Amino acid sequence: MTEQTTETPNPAPEDAQEAPKAPEVDWKAKAREWERRAKANATAAEQLQALEDAKKTEIERIQERATAAEAERDAHRVELTRLRLATRYGLDEGDLDFLPAGSDEEMEDRAKRLSARLKAQAPTDTVPGPRPDLSQGPKGDLPLNGDPLLNDIKRKLGLG
Repeated sequence: MTEQTTETPNPAPEDAQEAPKAPEVDWKAKAREWERRAKANATAAEQLQALEDAKKTEIERIQERATAAEAERDAHRVELTRLRLATRYGLDEGDLDFLPAGSDEEMEDRAKRLSARLKAQAPTDTVPGPRPDLSQGPKGDLPLNGDPLLNDIKRKLGLG
């Protein structure tokens, strides 16, 4: 069997011009264009919201405000309960993260368990530091009696 070699023709002759390139995209101009569109959309959204608000009745607006106020009140109630429980059971500010919102009973139960666990983990065998040696240092009025300036002041005041 004879081997035939086939040569692949050169796809691009050396004399041929290169294919035309796609025009460069001006990304800064595109960004400015999209920014203008975004601002226009934001303005249109604000106008639409104003129109929708104008259509609402006074009662609907009051109901929305009341709902928001109730949610805020509930959040403050939970925070107040957490702080009271922390004070009652000796928890610090970092422990408040372990008292999630819930009913008052659930929060108190969790605070009790957390306090008990922290007390159980507290080191019980603390070694007291060094105590002062009372046999050293001045005794009573000794340094004051030996001070000539103090004796002079006492004489002037009629104390001694």
